[in-house]
Amino acid sequence: MDEPRLRAEVLSLAEQLGVLAHYCRDSRRCDGPRGLPDLLLAGPGGLALAELKAGGALEPAQAAWRNILRAAGVTWHLWTPASWYAGAIRRELERLARPGA
Repeated sequence: MDEPRLRAEVLSLAEQLGVLAHYCRDSRRCDGPRGLPDLLLAGPGGLALAELKAGGALEPAQAAWRNILRAAGVTWHLWTPASWYAGAIRRELERLARPGA
């Protein structure tokens, strides 16, 4: 599964579960520091940010965002096709969809 397909699957499942999802196509074109995570996900159960990777490692700017977000207590994920197949993405989206999760 490539990254566009992974993204499509995540966005589709989020919509089905009633989780709001925002995709940042290319953080290099946004104002602010580079490396912003690909997805912002929000539901009654909370907020999470996710970086999608079909292969390769995080870039330094992406790792910087991961570190500061986690230090601030924000849920941050690195999701790969393996995360999809293992059910980790579904579990997190279901958590976000539950009030008071």
